[in-house]
Amino acid sequence: MWIIIHPEVRLCRTVVFVLVEYTGLASSNALPATENTTLLEGKFRVPSLRNVAVTAPYMHNGVFNKLDTVIRFYDKHLTNSDNTINPETGVAWAAPEVADNISTAELQDGRKLTDNEIDALVCFLRSLTDEAYEALIPDDGLVCE
Repeated sequence: MWIIIHPEVRLCRTVVFVLVEYTGLASSNALPATENTTLLEGKFRVPSLRNVAVTAPYMHNGVFNKLDTVIRFYDKHLTNSDNTINPETGVAWAAPEVADNISTAELQDGRKLTDNEIDALVCFLRSLTDEAYEALIPDDGLVCE
């Protein structure tokens, strides 16, 4: 167990680390022993969006540092999307770790997002931040009203 104390805002978080074999999803007693786990490869349980603006890095492997990058990552699957480059690295998006279970059919025919819509989504996600943690929201120049 680790106790993490943030000196600037007097936050204290207790973190418990559990080491498990990396299989994409933690073991679940709800799955029958005969369940085909191949379909579960590359899938992850996701936490609540509460305080998501102050919990970077993002994704299951911590690959993204900014919320707008996460949104652009999902937008890249849309037909004719302008989001072909990872804005944090300046290069094309990396190949998925497990591509067999990606359901891109649902995304391909969707309407691509504009930069203003992406900013609006980031502002919405920031609005889910508890007042006690608002000071931790990164100042990236985006004005949310």
